[in-house]
Amino acid sequence: DLHELSKKFPLTMPAEGFLSRGFQPEQFHYGLDIAGRQGSPVLAAADGAVIFSAWTYDDGFTLMMAHDEGFTTVYKHNQALLKYAGERVRRGEMIALLGNTGKTSSGPHVHFEVWKDGVAQDPTNYLLTIQ
Repeated sequence: DLHELSKKFPLTMPAEGFLSRGFQPEQFHYGLDIAGRQGSPVLAAADGAVIFSAWTYDDGFTLMMAHDEGFTTVYKHNQALLKYAGERVRRGEMIALLGNTGKTSSGPHVHFEVWKDGVAQDPTNYLLTIQ
C-alpha cells in the first residue's frame, strides 16, 4: 500500500519548483524532474549519509545519499555541491544548488531519484507533499 511506503520512508520535496517530468522507467527516466530557479537550494529529502558527491559527464554535479532500510536518494544536474562523501546530513539541510549541468540537462532543475535495494522507485510514492 502506497501510504505504508511513505510512512516507512517519508521524504520531503528536495527543491522548490514544479514537476516538469515524472517517473518513466520505460523511457529510462528513473526519477522526477523538479524545475526551479538556478542557484536555489536543493535539500536533503531525508536523514542520511552522503556516499557520492562529484561531477559526472551526463548528469553534471551529482550527489547520492544512503539512508536506513536500503534506501538511496540521488540529486542530479546541480550548479554546485555543498556536501561531500562521508558527511551525515539531516532532512531539510541544504546539500546543493539547483542547476543545469551535465550533457543530459535541458534547463535548470533537479533530477531526483529514490532507490530501494538497488531498484528504482517512483519518488511520488514516498513524498509527503507533491507540489
